[in-house]
Amino acid sequence: MVMLSCFNVSAQTVGLQIHQAGTDLGYTMISRGGSAYLMDNGGQIVHFWNHGTNSKHPGYLQDNGDWIAVSKGVKRYNWDGDLLWEYNNMDAHHDVAVMANGNVLLLVWGFKTNAEAIAAGRNPELLDGNLQPMMIYEVNPQGEVVWEWHVWDHLIQDFDENKANFGVVADHPELVDINYMRSPGSDWLHGNAIDYNPVLDQIMVLPRFVNEIWIIDHSTDTTQAASHSGGQTGMGGDLLYRWGNPAAYRAIGPQMNFGGHNAQWIKPGLPGAGNIIFFNNGGTNYGRNGDYSSVDELTPPLKGFNYEMLPQGVYGPLDLVWTFQKNIPEDFFSSFISGAERLANGNTLIDEGDKGFLFEVTGENEVVWQYQNPIENGGILHQGDQVPFAPATSLFRASRYPVDHPAFVGRDLAPLAPIEQYNEFQTLTVSSAHPSILVYPSLGQHSIGIGQKLPLIAKNNGQYLFTSWSVIVGDVIVDDLFSIHTNLLMNTTASTIHAHFELNPDWIFGHGFE
Repeated sequence: MVMLSCFNVSAQTVGLQIHQAGTDLGYTMISRGGSAYLMDNGGQIVHFWNHGTNSKHPGYLQDNGDWIAVSKGVKRYNWDGDLLWEYNNMDAHHDVAVMANGNVLLLVWGFKTNAEAIAAGRNPELLDGNLQPMMIYEVNPQGEVVWEWHVWDHLIQDFDENKANFGVVADHPELVDINYMRSPGSDWLHGNAIDYNPVLDQIMVLPRFVNEIWIIDHSTDTTQAASHSGGQTGMGGDLLYRWGNPAAYRAIGPQMNFGGHNAQWIKPGLPGAGNIIFFNNGGTNYGRNGDYSSVDELTPPLKGFNYEMLPQGVYGPLDLVWTFQKNIPEDFFSSFISGAERLANGNTLIDEGDKGFLFEVTGENEVVWQYQNPIENGGILHQGDQVPFAPATSLFRASRYPVDHPAFVGRDLAPLAPIEQYNEFQTLTVSSAHPSILVYPSLGQHSIGIGQKLPLIAKNNGQYLFTSWSVIVGDVIVDDLFSIHTNLLMNTTASTIHAHFELNPDWIFGHGFE
């Protein structure tokens, strides 16, 4: 039996909101307000880095505990927050991909004048200022560019036969039509994600404004990357694969990418390894038939190191392996930023970016973990505060690292505090005849201070939050399991835990306590 008493408790508006059985065991990283936070599944900070920028990108945690930050270039910090090296480039933007040798791949804006654009075959009526064509730099820790790729070397156009790059667009899907565009802006491609596949030695980018995913060969040298031959595929720096919008290369087929973000290969060892997963933002202004988003997974048609086209002359697939949408599609919509990644247990972590709303879903689309970012433009929200309208709490992306990640070996990951603030505390007495109660995250031998927030899950699925606890009656053994959960083993038939707590009435009365 679990006995509760509660009065005048604020609603659970920010921080952890759902944590159910089946949640992936790991630590989630977000970045906002000048800091990057590593949190356990209970919404408790276990580590943080102060980077002092406005970056909402969580960066990338390395096996040795270093952290790669993304902001107008790239910075590498060690676990303790010491800056190891940096590469500053005001034209570097959005994302980086970290390679095993310590180098990084960056998306970089180029610069071409109107005259250069027209000479390359751009329709002057489509110009609205100078162009910023996509480039990729590979930079080593010494800040040296050791490899580069320029979309400007892989263009085609059928607008002016007297200008460069003239040809039949439909005959060259490996090239980029300089006149295919969504809007007449200088950043007409707008790459927002980059990923690297070390097995294939290939790079994936997502040029959002043409509704595609591209893959290029990295096995080339820089000279070959500027040509149409060379490398393990024999195609130089031309596109090996493009997916999502056949109209971009004058083919007939359905549009399936609608202004997406965060395209990536699912990593080896994870369910769906080798597939591509991305956040498909959607919206009528990107060609979708409504303002709703999805998370989509597809299997690229890989053959050796190249990719096969379907008989009708388009790059498939035309069917998705898996997709997440809400039953009412418009209930899930982020018009910009956002991301998704596959987790070790087969679930998927999703960042509905404009709201800073994170949730984990199973393959059957059941939500088992849910978190609302409490950091807004003006500071940190208190529990119970109304969450302001998007994008006040927006997050570019979130990442989850498994509990056995090499970076965590030997690290102190004791919970420190939640990010959100708390105004009031109350007292809860719990009497339980259950032989065990499961507490997230680990209490271990650590004292739990005022202001910390820990969800406790009893056997009958009742959930409530507490900030400190002591055993009033009974003999309790604390059994710490790898700092991710603790079993309080009751050696007597009845034990009483006295706890200061923040209660979510929806959890109590909505999960078996009616």
